[in-house]
Parts: sequence; C-alpha cells; structure tokens
Amino acid sequence: MVTELFRLFPATVRVVELSDPDLAEPLYPEEELAVARAVEKRKLEFALGRTAARKALQALGVAPQALPPLPDRSVAWPEATWGSITHAERICAAIACLRRDHAGIGLDAEVAGRVQRSLWSHIATPREIAWLESACDEHEGAARATLLFSAKEAFYKAQFCATRAWVGFHDAELSFRDDGTFEVTLLVDVADIFTRNQRFAGRYAATTQHVMTGLVLPP
Repeated sequence: MVTELFRLFPATVRVVELSDPDLAEPLYPEEELAVARAVEKRKLEFALGRTAARKALQALGVAPQALPPLPDRSVAWPEATWGSITHAERICAAIACLRRDHAGIGLDAEVAGRVQRSLWSHIATPREIAWLESACDEHEGAARATLLFSAKEAFYKAQFCATRAWVGFHDAELSFRDDGTFEVTLLVDVADIFTRNQRFAGRYAATTQHVMTGLVLPP
C-alpha cells in the first residue's frame, strides 16, 4: 500500500489504492465495451481502476455501479459525486468525494523521473523551465519535470469537474514548496468559471518509484 497517497487529501475525500492485479473485479457490460479492442494489460489496468473507484464510492455510501468513460474521456461518476482514477507502473488508485464538499478533485501518479528534457518545452512555461534548469543534475531535473507534469495533470482533472473545459500545459504555472505543497496560478480564463491569476493549492508526495499529486477545489 502506498501510504503517501492518503496524505494528499482531506478526510472528505476517500482514497483507495490497489496495486495487486488479482484484486480487479469484473467489469460491467458498458465498461467492457470501452476496452473491447484493448490489449490484455490495458484491460486489466482498466478493471483495477474501476474496482478502486467503486470501493472509494462505497466508502462514501454509494452503491456499486458502472463507471463507463464519456466521449470526452472523463468518467461517468454517479450523481452528486466526483472522482479521479490514476494508473502508473505497479500502482493504481482512485479517489471520490461528494459534490457538496468539493467542486472538483484530481489525482495523478507517475513513474519517478519519467519526464525527460526533450518534453520540457511541451509541458512547462519559461519560468517553470528556469526552475527545471536550476536542478543540481540531470536526475533532479527529471524528478522535477515529472512532479510538474503530474501536478498539472491533477489540476486538470480537478478543474475539469467544474468547467468541462480543456486547460493546456501552458495555461497554468506551478510553484512547489519543500513542505509537500504546490500552488497553481491560472494564466488564462477558463469557461467563465475560473479567471486568470486565480490560484489553487495542491499537495505532492514521492516514493523511490513514483511521484503522486492531488488537488481539491473548494465547494
């Protein structure tokens, strides 16, 4: 169990981590359709993610039900709930909350150091690239870039709950603190809901194998 995941969220958010493929439960028919042409590894990953999500929802008192993907690739969460699912090598986790508690939630996990320098310009603003380049060595640079990528993914998932709108990697700028927190500053207006320069707070944690990030929006 990756205990660091549970430190990313308040008690209003239920967190379930499943890394054992044998724990994957059967999919609902509409979920099976979504991965009918996928390779077996992807099918198992999908099933494990849905299992974790259903367990997180059950912890909220929500009965097990199908969670098919929507055309925009998000998940059809039950009414009055939000959720987020993440997969990385050897880790699968899901979170869920009631909409009355949060306007959106996001979770992301990545393999440590997977984001190399060739991707920096695609995911980072000039100010963020300066932070990446200030790392003491290549290993630290890759670690920072992976953290940045993951945190932007977590923010995207959270804001999408509220806006249903696309936010690109260069539409938000992040800063990180040594206490395991980060701040997101929007560089654009989003769907008449969030405004340029609006800020959001998130948390991060790391193990030797993964970096994990989480963000919740106030109700």
